[in-house]
Amino acid sequence: MVILIVNSKYLKSLTSYYTLKFTYDIIIFVI
Repeated sequence: MVILIVNSKYLKSLTSYYTLKFTYDIIIFVI
């Protein structure tokens, strides 16, 4: 839990990156 709070900024950027990648993969898959 402490690690999560410390790395919240890193985790947030990582989550946003993977969300973007996932969305991109979905678009590619649909097309």
